[in-house]
Amino acid sequence: MIAGGFFSVPAATNLAKWNGTNWVAVGTNSIFSSAPVDKTFVNGDFLFVSTGFFGGFQRWDGTNWTSIPGLTNNSSLNTMGGDGTNLYIGGHFTSVAGTSANNIAKWDGTNWTALGDGVTGEVYSILVHRGNVYAGGGFSTAGGASTRSIARWDGTNWHALGSGLAGSVITMAARNNEIYIGGGFTTAGGRPNSGLAMYNLNPTVKTFANGNEVSLSWTTDTTKWTAQSSPDFSPNSWTDMQQATFATNVYTVTTNLSSGRRFFRLIQR
Repeated sequence: MIAGGFFSVPAATNLAKWNGTNWVAVGTNSIFSSAPVDKTFVNGDFLFVSTGFFGGFQRWDGTNWTSIPGLTNNSSLNTMGGDGTNLYIGGHFTSVAGTSANNIAKWDGTNWTALGDGVTGEVYSILVHRGNVYAGGGFSTAGGASTRSIARWDGTNWHALGSGLAGSVITMAARNNEIYIGGGFTTAGGRPNSGLAMYNLNPTVKTFANGNEVSLSWTTDTTKWTAQSSPDFSPNSWTDMQQATFATNVYTVTTNLSSGRRFFRLIQR
């Protein structure tokens, strides 16, 4: 366990590690002796630490500390997230180490980059889940799209999660295909809510029959779903159907039932 803040223990100041018996220093962490630690985040094999005074970050690789340029004095850092390789930061800023970025940015181990046009207000929470980056905060648009306090970045574009929330998102967590959201909001998806909501990433599937043809259509916030069919529902009988077409935010796949009864399902890949 890593603890950061404004404190002193016999072996360390402001940043310490619990080894199961005692609090010990993380390497030579005298660099934190005059700077309270504001945020810590473990991303893959690295520990990232920020303070209110450096403006940048310190990265611990298990042996050495490395400085990473970061925010200017008139900016604020609220949250960090990561996928094991890339570090994402969110807060209130318009640039990071000279790179233009609106309130959210990515560190790839070498450079800072923006996530498109970013978001129009503060980011309080970042969640990386199944290849997507979710940003929550107090903003109305992301990348020009209306998003209302929560948005998804797919690596290229920003997307809304339904009709969003009326208020601010403070924290997020994921379990399987569910995103749990906490904050100071009064509605979620247009329905009254007192600050705790769940967004289901599973697609809504509809079926249409026309003679021997059956069409499956679904809407989803991710594209990693594949339609499969089976003649008898047995575990080894499922086969992929043709690639789905996409139009107006709906995926559709059509098959012919002339060969007899079929069962259908979507699987995530």
